[in-house]
Parts: sequence; C-alpha cells; structure tokens
Amino acid sequence: MVAFRNLMVILLMTLQVTIATAQDELRFDKSEFEIETPAFYLQGVNHQITLICLNPEKLYQRDNTLSVVVNGSRKDVTFTNSRADIDVTFDRVEPLSLKVDDFTYVATVNPIPLWLSVIPPLLVILLALIFKEVVSSLIVGVLTGAAITGYYSVGVPGIFSALFRVIDTYIITAMSDTGHLSVIVFSVLIGGLVALISKNGGMQAVVDRLSRRATNPQRGQFVTWLLGIAIFFDDYANTLVVGNTMRPLTDKLRISREKLAYIVDSTAAPVAAVALITTWIGAELGYIQGALETINANSVQIEMGAYAVFLGSLEYAFYPILTLIFILILIWQNR
Repeated sequence: MVAFRNLMVILLMTLQVTIATAQDELRFDKSEFEIETPAFYLQGVNHQITLICLNPEKLYQRDNTLSVVVNGSRKDVTFTNSRADIDVTFDRVEPLSLKVDDFTYVATVNPIPLWLSVIPPLLVILLALIFKEVVSSLIVGVLTGAAITGYYSVGVPGIFSALFRVIDTYIITAMSDTGHLSVIVFSVLIGGLVALISKNGGMQAVVDRLSRRATNPQRGQFVTWLLGIAIFFDDYANTLVVGNTMRPLTDKLRISREKLAYIVDSTAAPVAAVALITTWIGAELGYIQGALETINANSVQIEMGAYAVFLGSLEYAFYPILTLIFILILIWQNR
C-alpha cells in the first residue's frame, strides 16, 4: 500500500513537471511579438492596435487564441494570419499597456481633441482672405495639421520632426494613391489641351463668337452658365475650359473674377453630379454597387442595378438642381 502511494506521488509529480514544462515551452517571450499602433489617437474615437505574433507554430498550438492584458483588463483575442486587432479608446492623457506572457508594451497616449481638426481649414480660409493667395495658405494649413498630429503622435519626437514628415509621409503617400494621381494627370492633360487651343487661336475664336451674344454683363454671365451646362462630362474639365474661355470676355464686360469663379464652380460640380454620363457618375456607381453588395450580403435582396438606383436617386438631388436654378436667378436679378 505504501509502495503504491509512493508510486502515485511520483507519477503525479512527473505529470506536474511535464505540464509545467509544456506550458513553459508554449509561453511566449518578449521577442516573439510586434505591435502596430496608429500614428496618433483621436479623443473618444475607437482605434485598433494590432498584435503580430512572430512564432505562428507556437500560436497554432494554443489554438490561435491568447489571453492579453490591456490596461489591466484581460481579453481573449483570436489571431488571423498571426495578427490580432484590439480595440482601444482614450478620452484623456493616459498610459497604454499591453502584456502577453513575457511580452510587454507600454506607451503614453495623448489623444487629439476633436475640435482641433477645424483649425487647419479655418486657418487656410482666413489666410486666403487676408493675403488673397491660396497656394501658400494651403501649405500653411498642411504644416499646421502636421504640427498638431506631431505633437500628439505616439513615437514622433515633437512638432519639428512632424513638419519634415509633410514631404516624406503625407505628400508621398498622397502622390502614391492611384485616385489622386488620376486626378492630377487628367487635370494636367485637360490644362495642356486648353493651353494648346488657346495658343492656336481657338480660344480667341470662341470668345469672338460668344462676344456677339454677350453684349452686357448679364448676357456674359448667362453665356458662362450655358457653357458650364454644356461641358458636363467632368467638373475639372468644366472649370478649366469654361474659366479660361470666359475670362477674357468677362474682363472685357467688367464682370469680377470672383463672380466668374462663382458661376463656373456652381455649374461645374452640380451638372457633373446629375448628368447621365460623367466621371462623377462612374465614381458614384462604384459606391452604389459596393453598398448593394453589403446590403444583399445581409439577407436583404435588392434586385435593382447600380445605375437604376442612381437614376431613382436623381429626384432627391436637391443641391445640384437648385444650385443651377439659383445661378440663373442671380443672373436674371443682376445680384
């Protein structure tokens, strides 16, 4: 009996040692994880930090699920492709701590108050109104936004380093976006075409032909509105073509550049938003199709196609339609 009890004790101790050894082998050390965090946090907004496991084999032995302690609260997170997203929200300056076995990440988070987001655009508008110059005002606005994000960023050493990031981070990132590049290339091509037509005398011929009809400021503005409606396929092309075409004529009729810019801008985008074939509609159809796929995936079947949905939405396009009518009223009343 004594021998049997001693044997059981030995077996139990062996089992405990085996379990402890297995747990130690499955325990992660501090070099087996990496963490990705946002460059900065917004106050009261939910953000995700990503925990990356560098040892997927050990992670697989633990069923791709680990217990993570975030700011003192324990969470069970599931990894997909060795990555796990963890939601965090900060309302004030407070520490961020994350611990998995022997891996520990600690940082101090200073979230950006949401009201600061209006400072750069307000500053741009104010400087543009004061100095009558837009490009430098936009540059100052970008630098201000970079300074704000730099001050509140995690891991960025201050405002001045953030100012240098305007080029190597923000501008390069924006320029690498295919959507942004397509707009730039399209605008350059349209601008080059307008300049070529102008150098060949075509622009002057259009002005001469229109000047026969536009004999006073009211008619000059009306002709500008008509051209804005006629060039409906793209708002950028509309702005470049109509603005450059009508500027000599409106200068001759003593119509202010500000009034010309207002008429051009208030016809370019609205007509592109409601015409049946425009670059805007192409973008809108993509958004509508994505929304339809999301809705249909949630067991609510919509049989209409994207273009049919767009056509059905035109009756609710109050802003572009009323804006086009409003410009006519202003021209008619000589406001």
